[in-house]
Amino acid sequence: MAFTIEKDVPLPTCYGQRRYPFDQMKPGDSFLINGDATADGVRSAAITFGRSQGRNWKFSIRQTTEGPRCWRVS
Repeated sequence: MAFTIEKDVPLPTCYGQRRYPFDQMKPGDSFLINGDATADGVRSAAITFGRSQGRNWKFSIRQTTEGPRCWRVS
């Protein structure tokens, strides 16, 4: 199998619509985890997003009477 090397192909700036609204959240904001999302999946995505920002963005997931909820805490 041969690969063709190409030059000057721009890197996409976005891989499509974000699944979770982390980038729109301010400390104290939260969203209910529902649909096909799981708390573990959201937790993993939140950790990855927080690290990718180069800032100290922290998220917390807790069980509520409505279901699992994700908060931005810093």
